[in-house]
Amino acid sequence: MRFPSRSLIGLGLLLATLSVPNPALGELIDREFHEEFDAEPGTELVLKHGDGEVEITSWNQDRIVIDVVYRAEVNRFGIGPKPDFDVEFRERGKRISVIGREGKSGVVIGFNVRNIKEHSFTIKAPPYVDLQIFGEDGSVEIKKWRGSIECELDDGDLYLSHIDSEMTEVRLDDGDLVLSDFRGPLVATLEDGDCEIDNLDSEKVRIRTDDGDIEIRDSSGNFDLRTEDGNIELDRVSAGDLEVESSDGNIELDMASGPRADWDLTTDDGRITLVVDRGTSAEFEIETEDGSIRLDLDSATNLDENEGFASGRLAGGEGRIRIRSADGTVVFRESS
Repeated sequence: MRFPSRSLIGLGLLLATLSVPNPALGELIDREFHEEFDAEPGTELVLKHGDGEVEITSWNQDRIVIDVVYRAEVNRFGIGPKPDFDVEFRERGKRISVIGREGKSGVVIGFNVRNIKEHSFTIKAPPYVDLQIFGEDGSVEIKKWRGSIECELDDGDLYLSHIDSEMTEVRLDDGDLVLSDFRGPLVATLEDGDCEIDNLDSEKVRIRTDDGDIEIRDSSGNFDLRTEDGNIELDRVSAGDLEVESSDGNIELDMASGPRADWDLTTDDGRITLVVDRGTSAEFEIETEDGSIRLDLDSATNLDENEGFASGRLAGGEGRIRIRSADGTVVFRESS
């Protein structure tokens, strides 16, 4: 009789191991971390939080307090070391780094399934600390801050409120950007997420999106807004310099009175609707290729209307408004 070789026996045992769930099912990873650091003006906090939810709030103490909670149920199928979670804290001069790590050491044969119950980073720090935040699926919320903010997320959302920062830079893939009560320069790049802003005052706002919409309400400043397929909507916004561009999306602007206008509005296939307060002072010029132009401007003078073109003057004609559309309709009117 011929007996199976050792290699075949080993292979059979391995297949049997992988085909039957490991007895250690539903293992709980329960980790809590707490660290504190002294802080002074010029301190930088670098956070890499992975999929964790982040909440950062300011307080009046010159210390950074960090609490991390990770709870997950793990089902393991196969053999190998148990999955775990750890946080690395580093301090080098005025730079403090916090790095969360989901992982395991050693060789795993099979697979693990994690059911995350809680994964959070809660941070209190003086508002002058400069923030650098890098994450994947976890969302980030920052309140009452005046230090610089740099945030890069994959699928997570970013919420900023009561911000008076010297500079805010944001890069998001699929997540949304939500701002309220915001002061200071803003540079934001989004892929598929939407951008929603309330009560902003900024000398420089630069926003780029691919498929996401941009919506700004009750705000003032200088704006450079561009999107590919998304819509752009401004509601009661006062602007000096304004550049708005969309390829396939619509542009809807209800502008409040403010500084001398220098506005450029451009779209390919989308519709442009511009509403200005009566008394707005500007020269305007509108061009469209295959679209139509509709004017409702009782105070306009020097009107020149032809097929695909219109120009004129509002009030004293101090500012400039230029509107370009390839295939979309343009509606320009004064508020009643």
